[in-house]
Amino acid sequence: MSYRRMPMRKLMNLARLRFAEQRSYSEIAASLGMARSTVQSAVERFVQAGFRSRTLCARIPCARSRRAVSAKTSVSGNMP
Repeated sequence: MSYRRMPMRKLMNLARLRFAEQRSYSEIAASLGMARSTVQSAVERFVQAGFRSRTLCARIPCARSRRAVSAKTSVSGNMP
């Protein structure tokens, strides 16, 4: 069976939803617009590669911190 490549952003969101937020496969699939079996096989590959909840969550920046960083670095007001 051949696999289509999944964009890294989608993989990271999948990992965040599963490991950091403890979402079910069905919830993740609905959120990301993919099949539940795809989510399940991706999570299994994460686990086989040695990523567990604590190790993976430490490497994934959460959405709140990304928003905070982008808010601090964005330019507000009119540019001359």
